[in-house]
Amino acid sequence: MPATKPTIIKSAVSASDPNGAWKVYLAYPTFKAGTTPWAEQTNADVTDEMQTRATQWEDGPAAVPRPGKLNTLYGSFVTDLLTPELASFTVTWTDDSNPGAVQLGVETISIDLSSGQRLAFDDLFPDATTALATISLQTRSLLQDQLGAAYNAVTAEAGTTPTTSNFTNWALTTAGVKFVFPQYQVSDRADLEPAVVVPWAASSP
Repeated sequence: MPATKPTIIKSAVSASDPNGAWKVYLAYPTFKAGTTPWAEQTNADVTDEMQTRATQWEDGPAAVPRPGKLNTLYGSFVTDLLTPELASFTVTWTDDSNPGAVQLGVETISIDLSSGQRLAFDDLFPDATTALATISLQTRSLLQDQLGAAYNAVTAEAGTTPTTSNFTNWALTTAGVKFVFPQYQVSDRADLEPAVVVPWAASSP
């Protein structure tokens, strides 16, 4: 492995409907060629995924025209961790093609740069069941502190039961494991995708 961390470049899927019905711009991370061994393969995988997301949106909800309203899908990303061995990102997007509330989306991407493979939750802990039990309790407490008056115990507890499906969006950080919860999973507010960081010290046992 290289002694230095790779270089991240912002790439994007960008397209507009010739008839003016929709516009899409999804930014996502790519690795500069030569700065990490599996850059080409990893970039191809992420690019294909983002292009598929855009195409499905273009052919799906965005294809329904709304007089006087442009359907838009905008996305961005943040780098949560970047070392010579590991990379972790959070990708978010906003979709306003629904006549009702704006829809928020999130995906996290964590990569073992020594193999170019994405990491799964089970790769983080030797005992995923025990880890989920600990993380469930930790995230509830952290969410209560973060949301304050907007905290709804019923909603939050349902969205943080110790199952893998409730914790699919996680990213590595220097402080701990960041968990991002999709719209409405742990909060009744439409404008939130809450994120909390479970410290390494809390999850290490």
